[in-house]
Amino acid sequence: MAKTIDKITGFFSLLASSAKSIGKMALLSRRPTISCRESIDRPLIIMGNGPSLAEVIKSEAILKNDTMAVNFAANAPEYTSLAPDFYLLADPHFEAGLSS
Repeated sequence: MAKTIDKITGFFSLLASSAKSIGKMALLSRRPTISCRESIDRPLIIMGNGPSLAEVIKSEAILKNDTMAVNFAANAPEYTSLAPDFYLLADPHFEAGLSS
């Protein structure tokens, strides 16, 4: 009998933790938006990783044009200083959470 009560108590404890986590996710998440670029006259610089990005950062082109980061770019130290206008998750790795 005591084991059954412990199992039930454990279940409700886990259920409460899950509900708390779901509530926290709901409060901290924001709805994804798709926005159109204000001006299609300006080029869009898609920033990848590597030596070519270092060259683009040195140039003034990055200040004059719209920028887009892709996939794991937010892990790069330069990400916060570059503050891209758009962020695209295109790697199949990110699809795992969408199916179900």
